[in-house]
Amino acid sequence: MAKLDAGVQPGRYVAVFAFPFATHAAPLLDLIRGIATSSPSTEFFFFSTDKSNMANFPDGARDPRFPNIKPRNVHDGVPDGFVPTGNPLAFVHMFLKVMTGSFRRALVKLEEEMGCKISCLVTDAFYWFGEEIAGERNVPWVPVWIAGPKSILSHILTDRIRETLGTEGYQGKSLDFIHEFQSLRPADIPSEVFVPDLSADPFAEMVHRMGHALPRSTALATNYYPSLVAPSTILPSSLAPSKYLPAGPFFLLPTVASTQAPSADDHSCLPFLDGQPTSSVAFISFGSVITPPPHELAALAGHVSPDDPVVYFRITAAFTYISRKVSTSRKWLLST
Repeated sequence: MAKLDAGVQPGRYVAVFAFPFATHAAPLLDLIRGIATSSPSTEFFFFSTDKSNMANFPDGARDPRFPNIKPRNVHDGVPDGFVPTGNPLAFVHMFLKVMTGSFRRALVKLEEEMGCKISCLVTDAFYWFGEEIAGERNVPWVPVWIAGPKSILSHILTDRIRETLGTEGYQGKSLDFIHEFQSLRPADIPSEVFVPDLSADPFAEMVHRMGHALPRSTALATNYYPSLVAPSTILPSSLAPSKYLPAGPFFLLPTVASTQAPSADDHSCLPFLDGQPTSSVAFISFGSVITPPPHELAALAGHVSPDDPVVYFRITAAFTYISRKVSTSRKWLLST
C-alpha cells in the first residue's frame, strides 16, 4: 500500500463525490478549492467521471495550483461499444444505474492505497447514499446543494406535498400549507416532486431519496448567504437551522476563475443592460446538457409580445439562425 504523503497528518483525508453532468462538478470543485487553500495540510480526493475530471483538471491530473486536491475517476456506466442515440439524458441514466457501486469501489480502492480511511465525506447533495458510506466509516457527511435554497426544501418536503396535492390535477392549487412556500405555486417547484411513479423515473427517485437523507446529514452546505435570503423564508421549522452552512454565492468564491481576465463583452451587453429600466429585461439561458434545437428557439423568440420585457438570449448553437429570425425585433439581444 502507498504511504501517507509527507507532512499530512493521519486522518486529514476528505473524499468529494461530484455529479458529473451539467454545472455541478465545477462549482463543487470551486468550493473545495477554497477550503483546500485554507487547509493546505488536508488532502482532498475529487471523485467524478473521466470526462468530467478532464474538463475540470488540467489533462485530468492534479492542478499544481492546488496540490492537495487530487482527481479520482469513477465508472460512467457507459457500456463498451455504446452508440449514442441522440438522447442527451441517456448518459445521465446510465450513470445513475451504476453510481452507488462506482463510488463505493473507487473509495475502497483509494483507502486501500492509502492504508487508512477517509475522515470526512463531502458529496453533491444528489448522492443520498453518502449517508450510508459515511455512516459505515463513522465520519461526517456534508452534502452540497449548488442550486437555490428553496428548491432543496421542495425535495425534503416532497412526501408532504404529494400527500396534500396529489400527483395529478395539482395545477392551480396552493402551497400555503407550507409556511416557506406561501408565495409559490406548484409550477414554481421542481417537477420531480409530482412524478406519479417515482421508481419509474431514475432522476426523480434519486432526488426523492435525497430529500429523505439530507435531514440526517452532519451539515448541509447551500448556495446562499443570510444577508441575501432571510433564513426564516427558506428553513423548514422541522429541521435544525444549525445544520445549514450558507456557503454561497458560489460565483463569488475566490478561485482560479476570479484571477483570470474577464471575458470580452464583444456584443456590448453590459452597456445595453445599463441603459434598461429596472425589471425590464428577461434573461434566458440553456445549460450544457440540453439546448433546444434551432426551430424551437425560433418559436420561443416568436412568442414575445410588444408588452414583454426586453429578452436577453444566451445560446451557444444556432446563433446565426436565431438572430436572422429575430433581427427585426429591437427586443432581442443575443450572445454566443
